[in-house]
Amino acid sequence: LPQIKLQHSLSTLQFPPGAQRRLLAAIKEEIKSLEGMPCAFSAVSAAETWLSDPENFLLSETEDTKEDVSEDEEVNDAQSQVVWADISEDEEKKMVENATEEACLEIARRKRQMNDRKRKCAYGVDAGQAATGKGVKKFIVGLVGKPSAGKSTFFNCITKLQVEAKVGAHPFTTIEPNLGNGWWASNDIDDMDESKTEFGRDGRGRRLLPLLIKDVAGLIPGAYKGHGKGNRFLNDLCDADILIHIVDCSGSSDKNGVKVTADDESASSAAEDIKWVREELHLWIFGNVSAKWDSVIRAAKASEKAAESRLFELFSGYKSSSSCVKAAAFRANVNVGMPHMWTRFDLHRVVAHFLSVRFPMCLALNKIDILIKSGQLEKIKVAQENALRLGYVSVPCSAATESNLLRLASQGKLEYEFGSSSFSAAGGSSRGKEENCEKMNPKGLGIKEIELASEMIRMFGSTGVLDAISTAVSLREPLLVYPVTGKSDGSGTLNRYFCLQCLPGTTVEHVYTSLRHRMNSDFRVEGDFIRAEVTSIVNFGPMKQCGKDMVLDANSCIVKILTNRKISWQSKPPN
Repeated sequence: LPQIKLQHSLSTLQFPPGAQRRLLAAIKEEIKSLEGMPCAFSAVSAAETWLSDPENFLLSETEDTKEDVSEDEEVNDAQSQVVWADISEDEEKKMVENATEEACLEIARRKRQMNDRKRKCAYGVDAGQAATGKGVKKFIVGLVGKPSAGKSTFFNCITKLQVEAKVGAHPFTTIEPNLGNGWWASNDIDDMDESKTEFGRDGRGRRLLPLLIKDVAGLIPGAYKGHGKGNRFLNDLCDADILIHIVDCSGSSDKNGVKVTADDESASSAAEDIKWVREELHLWIFGNVSAKWDSVIRAAKASEKAAESRLFELFSGYKSSSSCVKAAAFRANVNVGMPHMWTRFDLHRVVAHFLSVRFPMCLALNKIDILIKSGQLEKIKVAQENALRLGYVSVPCSAATESNLLRLASQGKLEYEFGSSSFSAAGGSSRGKEENCEKMNPKGLGIKEIELASEMIRMFGSTGVLDAISTAVSLREPLLVYPVTGKSDGSGTLNRYFCLQCLPGTTVEHVYTSLRHRMNSDFRVEGDFIRAEVTSIVNFGPMKQCGKDMVLDANSCIVKILTNRKISWQSKPPN
């Protein structure tokens, strides 16, 4: 027989749990003789017949007493529906696999609709933007993956080697999380030399903006149960806005990060790593939520509102807003106001969608230098196709090559900008020439390594590291707001030196408050707010006056704020 669930918008007073159970029992009784046959019409007819009799909603005194006495039994029944049922580990993982597939297909479906501007706006609202609140924000990117996948090398590159994490070809080189200021390249592109910005531009003219990068210890299968370094390192990801899964697409290590040959049976493929790392994250959240599910059942005894509130609390530990949980429940097509009626699989589905909404993930297909060197480029293509099928965005990259180029440049032996699409020996010599290899060779990098870097850039346009983190940020792309000081008549002369990264829904007041507290910046506001003037970066035109409550978007992202107290920046733009 099919599984039958009730979905309605009535309160527990209007439609008591006891009446719901009796209705379900009546429907099941009606269709039990139709096993293996079409029974939807019979089920609906049975429900209509039962609901048309008001006496079915009335309890006899005996039944009423029985309901009161059996409260604990009812709780246990609801619990067994969701998390307390005895199922095997294989059955559990099958649920995770099916729920994940559903969530990934939903991601893929939404991405196909992103060209429609109206749908894009709806997507942003549905995603809840993960980070709570509105206003100016420094985004946090978490790096996940198995040991020895290259996370720490990737971390070092993103920080431009300013913060160097320990690296090593063995599991658990990283124990405590590495934190550092990193950089991503926005779509604000300008190749003009006079177009200066606060943090500069990359080698392709894209404005660089800061973020916080967090490299946590490697995950191994069973981490959610405490294997390896366990839940402690999963918990380090809670404050991340976006995740980058560093995937060793070379197949040069097993699931535990132990180095093996590519043809070894224990070697782990990119597809396998993508699957089980997502599974670990899923079971980490599911385990935490299901462990306290009885509190949702108890809250449901008070009211649906209390159950809904408790549900939000269970997910709040992941620094999420209630809109994230609502979005996940909406995608899973379950009633967020009646979580006590969910099945175990319903909870898995909500967790899978929540993971997609709260922690958007980009795949960095690392160690492509190994595959280029060995002539196994088909592995990169296969990894990209698998990622696309699962609804992921993927970027091939080589953190080791980027690290080598940055180090050579820092020593003055190479002319190279972070994320650039070219490099050359110091003095402007052509890249890759044998006579310049000694100049570009601080510690054993010879002709083959230089030629490999040159070949990679020729094939992929760059080492892929900056592209990977910039693509990841684009999954929850901030609104870029430019505070300015000059006047505009539409001629495009405003100096956009400064740039603030803002969450969708940010108002003029949020920007004003942020500028008042920028203690370490050359651009700071003092005094009380008088008014603001805004214009568009898309269709540049005269500035228009507005108030504090105006919500900023692409048509109003260049902002001039006037206060009753002038300081130096208001009369003279930065050089």
